[in-house]
Amino acid sequence: FQGCYKDGTEEGGTKYDYRWFSGLYFVLRVFLFLVYAFTPDWFMQYVVQQFVCMGAVLLFVFLRPYRRDIYNNIDASVFTVLAGINTLSMYNYYFTALNISL
Repeated sequence: FQGCYKDGTEEGGTKYDYRWFSGLYFVLRVFLFLVYAFTPDWFMQYVVQQFVCMGAVLLFVFLRPYRRDIYNNIDASVFTVLAGINTLSMYNYYFTALNISL
């Protein structure tokens, strides 16, 4: 699970060890499940999910934990798309709650 991350021993590469990102994915999944299970309303759930997705995008854009750069771009793109879907869901929820036709 940790083979695709930078391990701090690459030739002429980075001195940072990013193998902890494999554990971060697990923590993100558990956190999103807990948000889904324990938030009192849907809108609050969308807001918290939005912050988690944008935080994940920032982590992948700035830390670049993978050895191959294409994997960093793919993960940042996936979390950006998830944040976009979440934004559209918040938009739909807001107008549905107000009984305004889209």
